[in-house]
Amino acid sequence: MEKEKNIKPVVSVIVFAVLIFGGTVASLFSKKRLFSENENRMLAQMPKLSADTLFDGSFGADYETYLSDQFFARDTWITIKTYTELLIGKKDINGVYFGKDGYLIEKHSSMPEDKAIADRNAERVAEFVKRQLELLGEGHCKFLLVPGSIDVLQDKLPPFASDDSKPYFIETMEELVPEEIYVDLYELLLSHKDESIYYRTDHHWTTLGAYYAYAAWAESCGITPKALSEFTAEKFDDFYGTVHSRVNISVKPDTITLYYSGTPFTVEYDMANTLEGLYVKGHLDTKDKYSVFLDGNHALVKITGGEKNGKTLLVVKDSFAHSFVPFAAEHFETVYMIDLRYFSMSVSQFAEQYGITDVLVLYNRLNLEEDMNTYLFTK
Repeated sequence: MEKEKNIKPVVSVIVFAVLIFGGTVASLFSKKRLFSENENRMLAQMPKLSADTLFDGSFGADYETYLSDQFFARDTWITIKTYTELLIGKKDINGVYFGKDGYLIEKHSSMPEDKAIADRNAERVAEFVKRQLELLGEGHCKFLLVPGSIDVLQDKLPPFASDDSKPYFIETMEELVPEEIYVDLYELLLSHKDESIYYRTDHHWTTLGAYYAYAAWAESCGITPKALSEFTAEKFDDFYGTVHSRVNISVKPDTITLYYSGTPFTVEYDMANTLEGLYVKGHLDTKDKYSVFLDGNHALVKITGGEKNGKTLLVVKDSFAHSFVPFAAEHFETVYMIDLRYFSMSVSQFAEQYGITDVLVLYNRLNLEEDMNTYLFTK
């Protein structure tokens, strides 16, 4: 009996060592992946060794990331890790809360990780929209800050994770941005929190959430929003989003809904490729199904085909705008969308050069808090 007790820990150590050593060896000799479709991101590649990178420690850090990204059967190990941690009672795994009704919600604090960056971004955006208001007139410049699902779906969170306070960054933007520019999406989405306004497996809002924001924005601009009943809905199942990729376990998939008005839109991407229609359905056959909306992230997108009124809307945005703009485009002859992560031109210069009549800044609050490209609002 005593011998058995002594053997068990030894066996455990041997099994653990074999798994780690075997996995490392397999990783070294397996084919390296450039992109993880499951995680929808580029994977780290073997870093270059030099005297500088060796002595400043960057090689070691990059090599550790490389091993993690290229570890043999990485997706399977993520699944095993998730189930193991669920069995021991963890409520958040890899930055994800396991909420009620099957919701996987990104773990974020109501306070920014870097308050100085958040404050700087808030001031830059506020100054930009105030300048545009002076140039374009009331009703022609708006700011929409989209709360994260963790901000709105408090009742879905585990008890210890709930924080009823309004996020710091939302309060800051409310103070800095004039009322005639600011459209309050926080209270709006709270009033619809019992509806499917956020995906359960992805960090974005659903098309329904985007529609509610569109209607509020349109009314604030003096535009009569189209009723949802004026659109034809088409639904697609089996969508697993970015938050699901962090835990990679079996859960009920989401449904993506596309809305059609019958308006024939033409979309030009990065001044190079032109497609008919606002949706690129080829993405529905991939892991990154959310890119069905306007083909995902691009530096510059131009949409034509809306109401022939001579009005041109500029949307400075992150990916939350992709399911919003198909509604807004109905009311403008031309819509430009720019994503500062891939854009290099001053926003003000672009607006002047392209004869912009209306401006909308639309960001998710978690993205805008830490965005490193807001200097383009100041030039």
